[in-house]
Amino acid sequence: GGANPFTVWPDNAYIALGSNHDTTIHNTGSEAQINNYTGSLTITQHQDDGNIIFNCDNGSGGVHTYFHVDGGADRTIFSRSTMTIITS
Repeated sequence: GGANPFTVWPDNAYIALGSNHDTTIHNTGSEAQINNYTGSLTITQHQDDGNIIFNCDNGSGGVHTYFHVDGGADRTIFSRSTMTIITS
């Protein structure tokens, strides 16, 4: 038993990775950002049959899954409708 430690960074602090700060995580207090300035940004799920799940506010005070990458079924599942917006 003991405490479960965690680190708290104040608003407008950056977490920077790489000698040239090529990748950063930043929270302004009103939005959060993950930025990569070199090469590819890769998100990898190594858990056998694991998923990558994308959740967001549903506009009514709740949170819903909008889509997820289903590693067990080898497919991407869209749980909310998608639409294309064309601007000129």
